[in-house]
Amino acid sequence: MHLTHLSLHNFRNFVRLDLDLPAGVTVLFGDNAQGKTNLLEAVYYLATTRSPHAGADRELVNWLAAENEPLPYARLVGRVARGGGEVAIEITLIQQNNGGKRYRKQIRVNGVTRRAMDLLGHLNVVLFRPRTYRWSLVRLACDVSTWMQPCARSIQPTAGHWRTIARSSPSATPCCAIWRNGG
Repeated sequence: MHLTHLSLHNFRNFVRLDLDLPAGVTVLFGDNAQGKTNLLEAVYYLATTRSPHAGADRELVNWLAAENEPLPYARLVGRVARGGGEVAIEITLIQQNNGGKRYRKQIRVNGVTRRAMDLLGHLNVVLFRPRTYRWSLVRLACDVSTWMQPCARSIQPTAGHWRTIARSSPSATPCCAIWRNGG
């Protein structure tokens, strides 16, 4: 399985993003406050309906939309290639009429409204956030020891600690990974 497309509307610092993701490794790099972590958070949110950073869903809505839109919302859409075909996952956060304090979460899988628990398993992710190493990774059923060592060495030559952080089976194949070098 791998995430083939990610679309974000009013999510964190993204007003609009449409991103095609090839199978294999995807490395994101850039200056601070450019949205690398927000992109990782969006993938994780699509898989789990929870944010690893935000305490409330209203924190996920772009602040310009929250201030300027008559009905503020955030929308995340992901297309996932699986053995049995493609699955479309959509999560929309819509402000309720309560002064902007609460948002209603609407979840759809292939256009059909679902509960949060029904979404689990459609997009499998693992989030690594060891604060001591100051990096973040969303990994989709991939073998860390195969693809992360060369990637880590090309960005940070002294990244020998990858082997001790994660070990997985040599038969796992890389499908999609997003890595952010923390600062």
